[in-house]
Amino acid sequence: MVEPKYLKEIYRAYEKGIPIVGPTYMGKTIGVNKATAYQALQKLASTGYGMYLKNKGFVLNENGKKYAKILMRKHRLLECLIVETFGLSPCEACREASNIDALLGEKISKALEEKYNHRRVCPCGNEIPEVKI
Repeated sequence: MVEPKYLKEIYRAYEKGIPIVGPTYMGKTIGVNKATAYQALQKLASTGYGMYLKNKGFVLNENGKKYAKILMRKHRLLECLIVETFGLSPCEACREASNIDALLGEKISKALEEKYNHRRVCPCGNEIPEVKI
């Protein structure tokens, strides 16, 4: 399940003001070689989440931004639960949330929404994106 991992990292770059993400950036961020990152970005482009600009990189479209926001919201709300319930540090909670956030079912996602809907930032200090469905 590579797609959510890449979309989350692209969204993090977008939050930092980096609208176009190339394979070198992604490779370093995700920890894969440039060729693997390039293939993943091409695959994302073919699934309709954005487009790959030759010699530049991948840019999210509105569909990609919306899905990435949903993923990041789940991730950051899950971080809140992990810190509160298990007492892990924010950094540890972020790593653990990354292992399971894309696998959350609808019921758990709704429960997180109900419990932490008032939260605006995650334990790491990042904004929890608003998602309009």
